[in-house]
Amino acid sequence: MFQKFCKRVGVNIVAGVFCLTCAFLTQVYAQDGPKGAQNSGDQARVLAKVNDKSITEKDLQLELALLGDQLQRMGRRADKNQLQSFREQMLDEMIAWEVFYQEAQKQGLVATDEDVAERMQAFKDQFKDGTDVEAKLSEMGVTEAEMTSVTKKKMTIQALLEKEVLDKIVVTDEQTQAYYKDNPKFFEKPEMVRASHILIKVPDGADEAAKAEALKKIEKVQAKLKDGADFAELAKEYSDCPSSEKGGDLGPFGAGQMVKPFEEAAFALQPSEVSGIVETQFGYHLINVVERIPASNVPYEDVKEKIAEYLKAERAQKEVVAYADSLKEKAKIERPEPKKEG
Repeated sequence: MFQKFCKRVGVNIVAGVFCLTCAFLTQVYAQDGPKGAQNSGDQARVLAKVNDKSITEKDLQLELALLGDQLQRMGRRADKNQLQSFREQMLDEMIAWEVFYQEAQKQGLVATDEDVAERMQAFKDQFKDGTDVEAKLSEMGVTEAEMTSVTKKKMTIQALLEKEVLDKIVVTDEQTQAYYKDNPKFFEKPEMVRASHILIKVPDGADEAAKAEALKKIEKVQAKLKDGADFAELAKEYSDCPSSEKGGDLGPFGAGQMVKPFEEAAFALQPSEVSGIVETQFGYHLINVVERIPASNVPYEDVKEKIAEYLKAERAQKEVVAYADSLKEKAKIERPEPKKEG
């Protein structure tokens, strides 16, 4: 459960960054639109106005396209029809970010060119695998100059939210202690074993002769162990697993982290015991359990910073919405009625 709690903390942080990354990029393109955009009457249709700033159908469609790109990079797929279902939610979000940006301008907040350049470099560093950055930007419908402008605007909004919301959120030690006490299941560490193994690999699709040869090899290693040979040295000499360099050491692992036959054999052993020959989809193994680690709770001192981070992110989500609502009340926001067909 502790690993799940860590993921929950990460999700809250990522959610905030996700909004800042993709939820408002189109505002910069209200004048010229993305490369290759069609300036049709439908695209020019105004969906909302925030004071003197228009948000058009073109802006919204690009926003949805960028959302699709973000989802794809997160390993999720969303077709055009699915993205269209987010129309109203996305338009509300675009209005909120425009209100934030206008407030930042009133307060004289602006991201520095140095900080923007650093953020842009971090963006480019994602493509060190050989993917062409310009091709990716073109696919997204933006130029590097436009992306830089968008990034500056985004970072300006971040500065506003840090000043008006995040910096004002204080999480006390009493609050983190209370959360730790009230949610013990999040801080449980299950029983684990630390084990080493020797693997004689059986390739996928191997015939019976190849399997028999691998079995004969692991039996010879097993005989050497029974004669008193050192497990780690045999692992270095015979094992086909990359862990052989460390004497077969796999480190600690819990239930569900290894394939079932391997896990069942490992958890059935006591420290210093060596298994019989275990067959898995990878081949034949000999397993040596070095240590059994009983279930325990993660100490409060080890997690209090993560708890504080989680509680702050949880409050920030609510307070950013409240701050947006307060700014909207003072802004002139118009949302023309959609045209009725026929």
